[in-house]
Amino acid sequence: MVKHADLPLFPSEMQIAELVVSRERAKDWPMIVAVLEKRGFPRVHPVMGGRKLADVMAFFANDRVTQQPDLPAANRSFTVVNYAEDGIENIHEAPPPYSNRRRAANRDRRTGA
Repeated sequence: MVKHADLPLFPSEMQIAELVVSRERAKDWPMIVAVLEKRGFPRVHPVMGGRKLADVMAFFANDRVTQQPDLPAANRSFTVVNYAEDGIENIHEAPPPYSNRRRAANRDRRTGA
């Protein structure tokens, strides 16, 4: 197990993943960090190549982080509505939208209009 005191100032992504979610779930870290970055998680420092450990720890020390306001509440209900099928799609039935313009331009060139 990775301990925060043993980490450098700018640890690798794998070290942060193991610290935050454990070695077993570290493979899920790219998906997890994508969500966390939208909520203010520190980004990778362009020069140092890692996230500043103090900023990562401060992010998780904030109580609002553990709440999930952007996820639907478990007690909310919703209704699933089925839509009637309108038929099978066939993309080969109609010509592409530009074909009429191209035909008209060729016709105009031939007739000299």
